[in-house]
Amino acid sequence: MRLALTAESATGGRSAPKALAHMAVCLGGCGEGTLYMAPQGHSIQFEDVQFPSTGRVVMLTGHLHRYGQRLTLEKLEGSGAGTPRMIWSVTPQGDPNTDSPLPVWIPPTPLWVTPADRFRLTAEYDNVSGKEWPAMAAIGAY
Repeated sequence: MRLALTAESATGGRSAPKALAHMAVCLGGCGEGTLYMAPQGHSIQFEDVQFPSTGRVVMLTGHLHRYGQRLTLEKLEGSGAGTPRMIWSVTPQGDPNTDSPLPVWIPPTPLWVTPADRFRLTAEYDNVSGKEWPAMAAIGAY
């Protein structure tokens, strides 16, 4: 399946349809060395993030490492620390003691994002391994 998006400028002008692109936000950044050590028991890790480019998000999916219980994306609105507005909250499908996929979410209306927008990505873990465990969380936006 191939999807095409039509971008709209801030002044209302339309541009030609563009191929669907992937943007990612991750706790600790996306790439090698971005894992953090989840302590034993229940923990919550969050980071304020920004999407790398401007566009309309028509689908979200994500990834949590083993022992992940919930992943949330909130938009921070206003000045200072911002007031969080829930965009997406999801729990893993399947066994939380494995790296479980997260379901795809299609917003009722596309979500317009720019690099100036601030979001909070929060991962909740219940680490029952008996030791610290390498964890990460990521959201892919299309």
